[in-house]
Amino acid sequence: FEVRARVEEGLLDYQRGWPAIDALAGELIFTDRGMRAQSASGRLFGAQIQDATVVIDDYHNTVLQIQGQVDGPLQDMLRYVRESPLVRGLDDLLDHSRAQGDSHLDLSLRIPLTRREGGTANTTAQGTVTLKGNRLTLTGHPVDFTDLEGQVRFTEATVNAEGVSANLHGEALTLAARMPRGGPLTVDGEGLQRIESFRTVLPELLAPRLAGRARWQARLTAPLDGGATTLRLQSDLRGVSSNLPEPLAKPAARTLPITLTVPLTQAGAQPLALDLGQLLSMRLRTAAPGRAARGELRFNDGTARMPERGVRLAGRIEDLPLDDWLALRQRVPRTAGAQAAPEQLVDRLDVHVGALRSGDRLFRDLQIQAERTPQRWE
Repeated sequence: FEVRARVEEGLLDYQRGWPAIDALAGELIFTDRGMRAQSASGRLFGAQIQDATVVIDDYHNTVLQIQGQVDGPLQDMLRYVRESPLVRGLDDLLDHSRAQGDSHLDLSLRIPLTRREGGTANTTAQGTVTLKGNRLTLTGHPVDFTDLEGQVRFTEATVNAEGVSANLHGEALTLAARMPRGGPLTVDGEGLQRIESFRTVLPELLAPRLAGRARWQARLTAPLDGGATTLRLQSDLRGVSSNLPEPLAKPAARTLPITLTVPLTQAGAQPLALDLGQLLSMRLRTAAPGRAARGELRFNDGTARMPERGVRLAGRIEDLPLDDWLALRQRVPRTAGAQAAPEQLVDRLDVHVGALRSGDRLFRDLQIQAERTPQRWE
């Protein structure tokens, strides 16, 4: 037998745990073996589905097949991924992601509906998202991509994108994304960036003393096992100048490799990590409510080590112009909500200074060990 019916304003709630398709319209065809909806349209959140087919070929081997094209807000497509069983383990990253602008999705799903066919755990998917000048941000962090153009291809367990173009802080860059089966998801980017673009995350003492632009490589890594999402930034800093006092002075033409790793989710799970050539290594867990900051800044003495408590300044400094640093600190205005001053952050010193200059006095070969108490340094 064959029965045909026209559906308007229908609802396709095809499986628990999957977002339903509403405003379904199209022709339904039932036969003695299966069913089909063809030339169908519908709505997925605020996105419009067109030219869709919904098929069950055999009632006895119940596999739902959905193919269609979706046009609408990129945020709704991210929401679909978040609320469906398609990708497990990216919930934290998706919860912090915000998208603007419309995009296009070509999607094909094969969903077994019975245990005999393996159930929804055996769902397979293939799709392509076409970005059309979108904006994508990560809330609470200086990740704000605009003018995203390109295609992202995915399956139920993998992601791949090459040559996606975007702008970050007004500078062009190229992005690529990969996620093998089992993860992690990695997003790589490369392009020029002005150092001024990072002022919101730089200490108040340093930001005004840095200028110029350099080529940066970035990698965002999002594990699927519940680990923290991290952003790693690398550059040789050619083109960036620093008029900070020694040992942090730098002309623009000189290279100085930098690697900065920032945890973007699960605050406190991993320390902020900075390695500046052989000059400086830092590991810092920022303060959380009810907890003090903990970490170390280590000069010219290998990788920073995480202390049991407090923030420690350690290592070796060959030349320290003390008056220049004190004068610089006095010129930094203190405003409400500003970051803590360095002398308020660091509470322990264990550093060797080759030459300390103050006024017309020169002190050589100093070993400084001190700890800050609520009243004074001892």
